Amino acid sequence: MSVIKKLRIQIIAVIVLVQMILVAGILLTVDYCLARHEIVRSRHYLEIIAENGGVPPLPDRRVHKGNFVSKKPWLAIGSDDSFFPLQISVDKDEMRNFFSVKITPDGVIGDVIKNYSFDLMPSDISKFVGKVLAECRARGGGCYPGKTVEGTFDGILFYMKVNDDGSRIISAMNRRVEIMMLYYLVRFSVVVFVASMVVAMVFAFFLSGFVIRPTRVAFEKQKAFIADAGHELKTPIAVIGANLDVLAPDMPGNRWLSYIREENERMSHLVKNLLYLAKDDAGRNKINFAEFDFTDAVRNSVLPFESTIFEEKKRLELGIREGLRFVGDEQQIKQVVVILVDNAVKNSEEGSTVRISAVAEKDKIILRVFNTGHGIKSEDLDKIFRRFYRSDSSRARKTGGYGLGLAIARTIAAVHKGTLTVDSKFGEWAEFTLTLPMKKGRKKSFFGK
Repeated sequence: MSVIKKLRIQIIAVIVLVQMILVAGILLTVDYCLARHEIVRSRHYLEIIAENGGVPPLPDRRVHKGNFVSKKPWLAIGSDDSFFPLQISVDKDEMRNFFSVKITPDGVIGDVIKNYSFDLMPSDISKFVGKVLAECRARGGGCYPGKTVEGTFDGILFYMKVNDDGSRIISAMNRRVEIMMLYYLVRFSVVVFVASMVVAMVFAFFLSGFVIRPTRVAFEKQKAFIADAGHELKTPIAVIGANLDVLAPDMPGNRWLSYIREENERMSHLVKNLLYLAKDDAGRNKINFAEFDFTDAVRNSVLPFESTIFEEKKRLELGIREGLRFVGDEQQIKQVVVILVDNAVKNSEEGSTVRISAVAEKDKIILRVFNTGHGIKSEDLDKIFRRFYRSDSSRARKTGGYGLGLAIARTIAAVHKGTLTVDSKFGEWAEFTLTLPMKKGRKKSFFGK
């Protein structure tokens, strides 16, 4: 995935995340405030009924609540410190589906006030009263004069007041309809949230394209410059190589010619790598997918290093499973193996071990290149795949690296829908793991190309 695509995805993620937090905060706040307001409103209404002897006050009666005195025939249903202090007129249209029960000091139901329809039978009311009295006793201290108890049973909100003579008044309200409405409100909020996320994603998609346009233009110019510079350098490098071949017979053993040839080859390799990365960024790399023998490809790639490893007194271990087959670009896979093995040889000392293994696990081929030696610092594990990054510049100059090999290897792995990772213990060992799926295809992006 290119840098521009990653940047665009990050912009989209930030926009959607901010939208998600804002919308979720607003919806949760509204739902909570409405639910709390409804509960507070109902509780105060039941409290007023209980204080009024089990019946709602008349419309022309003044209601004193704290420091608030209504000057009109209204009822204070919100408290002074509630988020939604509210007054509603006391008439039949505003009455809730309630009932009141007067209980004698002996605990006998004396009277049931039920001016409006209620879906509870007398037997149900008796059971309900029993639960309320049991709750009063369970809260400690018994039902002593002046005590109030409130709560909810089966969607019915109740408020009980114990009078000075020991009698009790219970006012109750059926809140099942209100609870159902709040439930639908929550469902509606979820729908609004999901819809807003979809809108946010669409908006973020187009906005991100507009925001990164200058960056995209600059990045395209940079890639074009690298590609053009690479092509321009190929000709003088080829000319220098040809002139060296002409001069070599006339100047045998000339060390200056050897230095020039060595640097010319290094420059040629650098230009080749730059052109490969530039073509990959532009999506112009030709990939020839075909089935090939993965086992033979790895062995043939390792073979040229055997003499070097032997001369440097290092130990080579091979553990490559027979019969591995893979669908992909054979030359590119070989290039990855060469890059990893070359990296292992250059970053190991005399007496070190270089181990190459390849196995099949489920539907994947896993290639591991391990070496003892210098290892990689933990802070460099995510950086070594960057272009031109070298964790040890002095060693890179000694071994002739430019910091492009691992970037190319990871690019090739991504083209084959695979991954290239590294693990290491600094000063002891390092291991690169190439994981390839046994399927053909190139990664496709949501943004195209």
